[in-house]
Formats: sequence, C-alpha cells, structure tokens
Amino acid sequence: MNIKATFLYSFITKINIYFAIIFTIILSSFGIYNYNILKYSMLEKLDIQAENVTKRLSESLLEPIWKLDKEIYINIMESELSNESISRITLLSTEGKLVAALGVNDAGETIELNEDDIVKYFPYTYTKTKVLEYDIYGQVQNLGEIILYVSDEHIQLQLQQNIKRQIIQIIFLDILVVIFQIIMLTQIIGTPLKKINSALLYIADGGGDLRRRLSDNSRNELGILSKTFNKFVSGLQVIIKKAIGYSQELQVIS
Repeated sequence: MNIKATFLYSFITKINIYFAIIFTIILSSFGIYNYNILKYSMLEKLDIQAENVTKRLSESLLEPIWKLDKEIYINIMESELSNESISRITLLSTEGKLVAALGVNDAGETIELNEDDIVKYFPYTYTKTKVLEYDIYGQVQNLGEIILYVSDEHIQLQLQQNIKRQIIQIIFLDILVVIFQIIMLTQIIGTPLKKINSALLYIADGGGDLRRRLSDNSRNELGILSKTFNKFVSGLQVIIKKAIGYSQELQVIS
C-alpha cells in the first residue's frame, strides 16, 4: 500500500477530519451567535444615536426657523452630519415643501441638496421624522418637520470585517488543532501500532519465529492487545511443540 493510500485510509486521518468538521461546526455556531449579538447591539446603538440626533435637532432648530435665520439652522444641521450614520438631513415646511437639505458626498464633504439631489444620491436604511412644534407664549406653532436619513452602511462593513476575521480564526485554529492532534495521535497510537505491525510482520514473514513477543506493556488498549497476542502466540507455540513431539514419537514407533 503506497503512502497516499495509507494516508487516506488511516484512522488517524479520519479522526482528524471528523474532529476538524465538528470543531469547525462548533466554532461556526459560536461565531454566528456572536455575530447576531454584535449586529443587534450595533443596530440598537445606531437607532438610539439617530433618535438622540432627531431630538436635538427638533429642539435646537425651533428658534432659528422661527426667526428665519437660515445660516444658523444650516450650521446646526451640518454639525449633526459629522455622525457617520447620518447620510442626510432634510427640513420640510408645514406644506411639505423642501426648506433645506444637507448631505455628505463620497469625498466626505457636506453639501446642500436640492430636490433632484435627494432623489439621486445618498442611500439610506431608514428615516427618523420629527414634527417641529414651537411653544410661543403657550401657543404651539407647527414649523414643519425634520427628516433624518439613517444609514447602517458602516455597521455592515464592520460586520463583514468581523465575519472575515472569524473565518480566518476558524481556519487557523483548525490547522493548529489538526497539527497538534496528528502529533499526539502519532505518539500515542501511531508509533505503538507501527511497532506492533512490524512485530507481526516479522513473525509472519520470518519463518514463523514464535519466540518473539510484543513488548508493549502499557495499560491502554494497545497494551491489552499486545498481551492478548502474546498469550495467543504462547498457546500456539505450546500446540506446535506438542505436535512436533507427537510427530517424533510416531517416527520412532514406525
């Protein structure tokens, strides 16, 4: 049997393959669980951040909008776009018309948008809307609404990187475990088995020298196998001696 066939049919190889599969399944299960926990945590944190931004805008924009101070409310909107999860912010009038809209382009620059730009650019995952109500001497005035466009793109990128890291870790750990397992199984099982096999081949191919015994005196399964074989050979040796004795007696009689 050649080396390739020996490797393929070796039970040490099979043990390593089965163990690697089981180990990979276990690590993958933990990885999927951790991925889902991380994803839920990050998306929950994102939603809380978006809610806080919406709340801040709904409070800080009231006075500038009431005073029609465009420069101030544009600056306020621009400051909130520093958050990477916010792709754009839109301010609408009470009639639903566009008052102002800001977004961040691919170069990371904040730009003012018109209605065509809003349709064409700045993908988002979901929106947060807040009606702007200004309390003036006990009378609530509707000043329009603010729409926050939230994107989880950066979270998805982080999650993808996390998956890649986990895959690399699983592959590395699989290789490491298989190497250690090959070394241990070879030392514990492979080497003693080779000795037993060599002794058996010597007995089988060496003219039936039944005086030879297996020398594995360990208390494990291989030691028990060696002792059992030694008993078998001893019994066989006794039978052969008796047979030789009977044969000699028959020759004398004849």
